[in-house]
Amino acid sequence: MKSRTSTFIAGVAAIAAPQACAATGTTTDAVSHAESVARLPFEADYPTPETTWTLDDELFYQRAVQTYLWALPAVNMFAMKEGQARTFGEGYEVMAIFEQRLKPNTLITTPNSDVIYGIGFLDVGRDGPMVIEAPPMMQALIDDFWHRPIEGPEIDGVKYLADIGLPGPDKGKG
Repeated sequence: MKSRTSTFIAGVAAIAAPQACAATGTTTDAVSHAESVARLPFEADYPTPETTWTLDDELFYQRAVQTYLWALPAVNMFAMKEGQARTFGEGYEVMAIFEQRLKPNTLITTPNSDVIYGIGFLDVGRDGPMVIEAPPMMQALIDDFWHRPIEGPEIDGVKYLADIGLPGPDKGKG
């Protein structure tokens, strides 16, 4: 009998490495899988012990898939932070600035190819609050590791989300 942990790990492995599905005999046809779950046996409107086990396995598999998908932004940002620290050093005063627009093979998840990127990391827990001075006509933002904008100030009834430069409260004046 499989353990719940092995079901969870198998779910993550199946998502992380699609060839694992073929190697383990896992169906890749979502419709036939959904039909097989829908046709599980019930006795007197109650699931059989085997049905209960199968549904639990399905639940753990789906949770593993969601865990993998929801973790991608944070794992990606952590990897970028660690790579930048190894290459250029670490700390709030270190910023990697790309010399050219990004190409399709650039190792950034979903980059825009029409901007010049500058990427830096700060840890307000370690370094304390920061004041960021931006030059005129800059466009930037500050996100957390989940790619959510950091809340900024409310000025003249407008709530800013760590918008810097053109989209921010200084309107690109610096």
